[in-house]
Amino acid sequence: MPQLPLILGQDKHHYSVPHIHVGQTVKVIYDTDNVEIYLNHERIAVHAQLPSHAYSTQEAHMPPKHQHYAASQGWDEDFFTRRA
Repeated sequence: MPQLPLILGQDKHHYSVPHIHVGQTVKVIYDTDNVEIYLNHERIAVHAQLPSHAYSTQEAHMPPKHQHYAASQGWDEDFFTRRA
């Protein structure tokens, strides 16, 4: 029997949007592979769908000060891949 896709709310997974859109109401379209986030019919973010209680944050979505802090800590994709 095929497994039904999980509902994002049940996954409790958080997906980032560009920081200038924080607090705005968006439309989320997703399937078993991708999560797409739209504001006023314009796609502002796309993520791989991950069924877990975690966070997916793209560096480009962070404000400049947060990007600088993350870079100063060495927190890049390679860092997390090595830790996994």
